[in-house]
Amino acid sequence: MPVTVGVDTSEASLAAADWAAREALPRGRPLRVLHALPLMPHPLPGRTAGLPSDRGGLLHEVQHILAVRHPGVLLHTEEIQDVATSALRAAAEDAEHGGKV
Repeated sequence: MPVTVGVDTSEASLAAADWAAREALPRGRPLRVLHALPLMPHPLPGRTAGLPSDRGGLLHEVQHILAVRHPGVLLHTEEIQDVATSALRAAAEDAEHGGKV
């Protein structure tokens, strides 16, 4: 069962992803990093200058950061077209039932 975390362009989400990687590694679990894209794209408040907001760019950057900080973690990234809360809830339910890595 993977450790799942959602990311956006905030520093807080990068901190959450870092924490999730630290939890996954000693447990021998893969890390699933999700980024939910709004159904109707619009500017998001609170964008952090250091993290890209373009499609794919954010996950690529987070993947790179986590690979450098936690070299042994097995990492899978995924973009989901949904509201963040719904996407994370569905991912948690999927993980509970032995779903995706």
